Amino acid sequence: MDELIGAQKRILDWAQSEPCVLALFWYGSYSIGCSKADSDLDVAVLYETDTAPSWVSIERALGNVRMKIGTTLGGGSVSYFLGASLRRIDISWADREEGLAWLADCPEVPEPRLVLAFERNRAGQGLATRAAARLTLDLPRRAYEEIEKFVEAFEAASRAHNRSDAYSFYFQYNLALQRLARLISISRKGPPRLYLVRQLTNTLLSEKERGPFIALHATMDLKHGNQAKLRLQEKFLEFLRELSADPFRLTIDIESLRNFLDAVRIRDAMYNVCDVGV
Repeated sequence: MDELIGAQKRILDWAQSEPCVLALFWYGSYSIGCSKADSDLDVAVLYETDTAPSWVSIERALGNVRMKIGTTLGGGSVSYFLGASLRRIDISWADREEGLAWLADCPEVPEPRLVLAFERNRAGQGLATRAAARLTLDLPRRAYEEIEKFVEAFEAASRAHNRSDAYSFYFQYNLALQRLARLISISRKGPPRLYLVRQLTNTLLSEKERGPFIALHATMDLKHGNQAKLRLQEKFLEFLRELSADPFRLTIDIESLRNFLDAVRIRDAMYNVCDVGV
């Protein structure tokens, strides 16, 4: 934890020394008080329009930067990996409040989503107030959205399978699998994390469920594509039945979805002549 505190102090000192920095915020695990010894440090910077902080100076302040990922041209984000431990520092920045709205106004992240660490002329108050507001996420609506995105990705994966495009199949299949993971999170835990469901197999699935879920992993070997699609489809429909029960009671026409997914698989079942024999 001392390493985290040291990095925070160096970044805060840097912000105070840069005249164009209007406000500095912490976000992520530190902002909600659940950071650990190996946690990343997440930083948001609001700076004056038509200016930009000296990113050379922040690298100098951080010290022992082993790798930088991202670009410091315009608004956006950059990640630094420091020292022997490769401690990660993620910095997002913008020259107007709306450039950081994805952090301040995200209902999937508990409040406070941004913790104000430094400001000039109360420039950070607006974002800090927005980030402290309690937001509600319409879970049934989000579930319906995830269902639609699953179907879209599943169809795209199957279409790629039909074209013998192994990597596209792998990519789209994994997008569908991620939508299924988010549906499981909604059903069993509540709002999913912004990008990634954490510890899904360890915390949200029973021991009996873990093996079949792990077996859903995508493959670039298209000989196994049909079996993979069927396993993914059946697991998707299984969790839709869970979402149709209490407490969500979503109105889902599971049979229509099954018929559509069956039709997709049948359409794309023979991706080349080798499948005729199968």
